[in-house]
Amino acid sequence: MKDTNHLHTVLLKILICSGFLILPVTSLMAQKLPGEDRLKMLMDSVENLKLVRQFDSAILLCNKVDKESLAISDWESQARAFNELSDIYRGLREYDSAKNFSRKAQDVICQHNLNNTVEYPRNIFYAGKIINYEHFRDIITVKDSIQRCFSMAFQLNQDLKLPNKNFTTELLFGIGYFHQVLGNISEANHYYNELISLLDSHFEETDYRRGLYLYYISIYYYNTGDYERSNILAQIASYILGQDKIDFNRYLSCEVQIGNNYWELKRFQEAAEQYEKIINLMESEKGRKNSILIEPYINICQALITLADYDGAIKYANKAIDIINVNPKWMRHTYFIYNDLAEVYEQKGDLKRAELYFKKSLDQRLALFGINHEEVFEGFRFFGEYYERKGDYVQALENYQKSMGAIYKDFNPKNKYDNPIFEGYTNTEQLLFVLFDKAGTLFKLYNQSNDIRDLESAYALYLKIYQLLEELLNSGYIDKSSIQLFNRFDEGFKISIDCAVKLNEITSDDQYLDQSFKFIEQNKYFLLRKALVNSNHNEDENDAFPGKAEKTFSMEVGRLTRSVTLEKNPESLFQIRNQLLRIVNERDRLNEGKQHVNAVSLGTEANKMTISDAMHLVKNEKELLIEYHWSNDHVYAFVIGKDFADIIKIESSAKLLSSIGLYAATLTNHNPQTSDFNDYTEAAYYLYLSLIKPVETQISVSPKMDEIQRLVIVPDGPLSTLPFEAFITEQDTISGSYWGLSYLCRKYIMSYAYSLNILKDNYSEVTKISDPKMLAMSYSDKSIGMSTVEKLRSENELPYSSDEIIRIKKRVKSTNYLGEDATEDVFKSKANQYSIIHLALHGQADTTDMFNSQLIFKRDTSSIEDGELRAYELYNMDLSKTDLVVLSACETGIGKQAKGEGIFSIARGFAYAGCPSIVMSLWKVNDKTTADLFDYFYANLALKISKDEALRNAKLSYIENSDDIGAHPANWAAFIALGNNQPVRIPVSNPYWIYILSIIGIMSIITFFIYNRSRKNPV
Repeated sequence: MKDTNHLHTVLLKILICSGFLILPVTSLMAQKLPGEDRLKMLMDSVENLKLVRQFDSAILLCNKVDKESLAISDWESQARAFNELSDIYRGLREYDSAKNFSRKAQDVICQHNLNNTVEYPRNIFYAGKIINYEHFRDIITVKDSIQRCFSMAFQLNQDLKLPNKNFTTELLFGIGYFHQVLGNISEANHYYNELISLLDSHFEETDYRRGLYLYYISIYYYNTGDYERSNILAQIASYILGQDKIDFNRYLSCEVQIGNNYWELKRFQEAAEQYEKIINLMESEKGRKNSILIEPYINICQALITLADYDGAIKYANKAIDIINVNPKWMRHTYFIYNDLAEVYEQKGDLKRAELYFKKSLDQRLALFGINHEEVFEGFRFFGEYYERKGDYVQALENYQKSMGAIYKDFNPKNKYDNPIFEGYTNTEQLLFVLFDKAGTLFKLYNQSNDIRDLESAYALYLKIYQLLEELLNSGYIDKSSIQLFNRFDEGFKISIDCAVKLNEITSDDQYLDQSFKFIEQNKYFLLRKALVNSNHNEDENDAFPGKAEKTFSMEVGRLTRSVTLEKNPESLFQIRNQLLRIVNERDRLNEGKQHVNAVSLGTEANKMTISDAMHLVKNEKELLIEYHWSNDHVYAFVIGKDFADIIKIESSAKLLSSIGLYAATLTNHNPQTSDFNDYTEAAYYLYLSLIKPVETQISVSPKMDEIQRLVIVPDGPLSTLPFEAFITEQDTISGSYWGLSYLCRKYIMSYAYSLNILKDNYSEVTKISDPKMLAMSYSDKSIGMSTVEKLRSENELPYSSDEIIRIKKRVKSTNYLGEDATEDVFKSKANQYSIIHLALHGQADTTDMFNSQLIFKRDTSSIEDGELRAYELYNMDLSKTDLVVLSACETGIGKQAKGEGIFSIARGFAYAGCPSIVMSLWKVNDKTTADLFDYFYANLALKISKDEALRNAKLSYIENSDDIGAHPANWAAFIALGNNQPVRIPVSNPYWIYILSIIGIMSIITFFIYNRSRKNPV
């Protein structure tokens, strides 16, 4: 690394460690230098003193430079002294003095023509900082003035031939922080990324200034919810600031930041250990001035409560109270500790003591802040939540009303049905918590009182909540911290739907039925919005293949992250984290300005779908659309026909959950050597009775259920990975024969959809290839007859996959890539040219990372591609001209469950790439079975029937031609049809016109022979 800042680093350490000797030391070091160089060095020392807030010493040095610069006519040093004085007094919040020195600096710059020096942009930048901090509470009204100052200073600094790197770091951080305060996340990211790059390229790795700014930026990423990156930055900063502990308090604060990141990453044990480390460090350094922080004591209490170490939490809470008694400056933190103690005693079952501490916490907030304050708002809300957990809904509502009264001064909280006018309060996120709390409590109170006013009030409040959520999302302010927010609201979303359904039951008013449906769709929309924020996978238009650069970065980030977990040496860890930071920062700089993936269900109208819209998705009177929603105590089934809609409430009992688990186990863990017949039939029949039979019963009048031929299923929650077609309509516990069971697919054609918004897009008009072509890729190029199954499996082959492709080719004209030719490069370069894609590959699901499920191609060592096609890469591809993708691989429909919106899998990646129809698998499937099944499937597709019917007929043919063991649903039910089920044109291997010409040719030859024979043998 560069060593240009080494002298200043050494000086800074001396200055901080010897604050009272600053003037003598700096004078001694500077007296051997020429006049201007000496003054420049003194001013550099002022910059360093500002960083550690040694303002008094910095003022003395500035005054010294002012006098000496005047004596030798060093006007640039004088302007710099005035500039620094203006910034120092701004830091002291003495804004009149700050503005006075800013004008003095400006006069010197103008009088002595210093416009081509760094002091000109410095003066403008510091003037903007003064406006920023003086009007911080009302920054919106002055943001244009600040923006002009900062933009002008930035441009002038760039125009300088040799810009001052120290000032440039200060400038980049100041502008980044300004945008951070305004909520301009993309702009803040840009300036912080530039700052990180500058610190990396122009400063020593262990330079104090680098450590300090990385610490500040780590706080920014923490506040935006990017805890992984915040942790990288904080760990690097901690290593730098901890080298000599020259700035002990900032070093401790940095260590606290690391603990906070562990907490938010749900690494609670590491968080508790980190806080304990800080506490031990503070107690060993008691001789240091101001070296005791209260935050670690408060935070370790929360960590230990989460780990159920209640006695440990009490111990540290009492320690914190002892520290506060000795250090009254921490008094305002007492209410946090009381809150922790209240939570501990509630968990221990001591409700009397818990209530006492909740009250002490609230009283402390009132004493410190008065009645109208956000902390008091929080105190009443916490007290309300405590009463709600106790089941005392009246007391809970009283506290929620008082909570809103703390932030709305004109609101009278006495009537539980009254709400304030939700305007004039900018912290929408905080407000939403108490609104969800109140609405949920009103609903619970209705279940006790049967007073419909409680139910109607809850419903009206939910309408307002969804409106506020929509406004929050439309404001553009949704980042990773918002994801945590939506996770906390999951319970509220479920109760809102319960509320609307209950009103529909009581009143039979269709408006509540329609609103129930809207709540579900809005719920899905909000949760999808928050889920997709996690995706940073953007298209790199300069690469040969979309997402190539992003993938390279992702691979390197993964490698370095694994190295961090394995490395123990602190210096080596520091170097690895520096590499990791550079990679992450470079990736983000390349991706700046590029739009994130625009998922099909993320359009502006995605949350506006109504029941009427859903009816338009039903193609005819013989089709039903069933959208399930898994709530707290019920499963709701919205049943939608061509011209009617209804909702069915199903109890989500423990038996339903256990039956789902048993059903899944008998399919995914099936062992032909063991008998699971009774387990399977019991679970499959119970699921039919619970999930399908109520639909058949409720709509038996109009239209008649026996006229229904097709079911389109939109599953939710635990239902998301179940093949409904393997339910059985009659229980058989005697025969022991899988071959003859009454599978639901014998009764209905069945297909699936992730959500109605995606299904709507699946049916929309897209440009198709006029000449249908098929791409087929197989992991193996070996026929089963060429080698033993054991040998092929030992080589990680799929022994029947090449047979599968060969058999398909007899029915469908296809371009095949087998074995070593089946590479990721080939797929990415060829895929968008084909209307049908068939992939007989390995699949691997990732149930933790929603974008990381993958298909495994053959690895090409000459390519940058690693042979693992991840879901996020598909988000950057265009497969809108593809009619059908068949994923003949394991686990292509399995992935991370996203609340409300289903499974995020490799198959879903194809859906977002624009493919309207997908056949995917729900578990690992025998490749011999798969080859047989898809042979039947393509034979049916050639008959020009719908895709879901073709798959259903293929399953029935497979069952019909199997022995009893082969007929087990584990062999055929894994594959399901998703999306647009309309027929697809397939390129037939032997087109009909060839048959016709062949027949004509044969007949012509026969006729010719007959004619010749008749001539030779006349009658």
